[in-house]
Amino acid sequence: MPAGRPRMYAGPLKPGQRSAAVPRRRKTTTVAKATRAANQKKFKVRVNKALKALNIIERKQKTIVFPTATTKGTGFVSSDAATPVAIRGILVTNVFAHCRLNRGDDQDEFTGNKISNVKLKFSGVAVSQAYNATTNNSTAPMEVWFVFYKNKAGLLAKGNPNGLKSYPNNTKGSINEIYTSTYPWNREEYTIKGVKKFKLRARPKDTDQEDQIVNSQTSDAPTFKRFSFQLPVAKMLKYGDSDDMPSNDYLSMGIYIYDGFGEPLDPAQARCKIYGSYYFSYTDA
Repeated sequence: MPAGRPRMYAGPLKPGQRSAAVPRRRKTTTVAKATRAANQKKFKVRVNKALKALNIIERKQKTIVFPTATTKGTGFVSSDAATPVAIRGILVTNVFAHCRLNRGDDQDEFTGNKISNVKLKFSGVAVSQAYNATTNNSTAPMEVWFVFYKNKAGLLAKGNPNGLKSYPNNTKGSINEIYTSTYPWNREEYTIKGVKKFKLRARPKDTDQEDQIVNSQTSDAPTFKRFSFQLPVAKMLKYGDSDDMPSNDYLSMGIYIYDGFGEPLDPAQARCKIYGSYYFSYTDA
């Protein structure tokens, strides 16, 4: 008998059978199971892509108007309540509070308890506000900031931004004076999902008597700026039976300014207004 692994005896050959080799059972190890699961997932992804290419799986969409808001003062600070409210800047504790979905078969609804292939885009226009002696009396240009984040340590309420910065001496704090913009993000207690910024200049101040521009600027920054951000949310969102907001993901957003003179402005100062909309697209899972 040749050297090597001995054959297992399976009894006499049956009519038409040429070998009595015992069929080997498929391995049931953890690795094998994980491999099969991964292959099945890849197969489903390929099938879904093919069906979408054939327009068999409908991609749904919903456009939601962003509630127009004006920045308060400089920096980004909120109350410490269970539901934080902006004291400085503009605070959206959860963008899905704006982007709610209803159940149904219409183009902007969904069926079941989850949606897949999620894309959420936030687009808009930031506009420098007209000079006002009470509510906008700075003639300096400004820097407009967007920060997208999630609280992860459970020390502050969802969306509360008051610990976003790592201060000196191992302390945490909010985004206040312009020098705090140089402090690193507090990634121990927050997940920083994205940061964007651009510049705007002040609108000219006209005099009543001579209709002359008093604070004409040579800055090349515009008085309004368009923006469009693809928001970093989960590709699959899960919903409770009667919920219109997902249970497995959220995203907080802060919009705030720094004054070009480097001075902190009172919350009554409203220098920048944000107009915008969300574009929410997905497929029924």
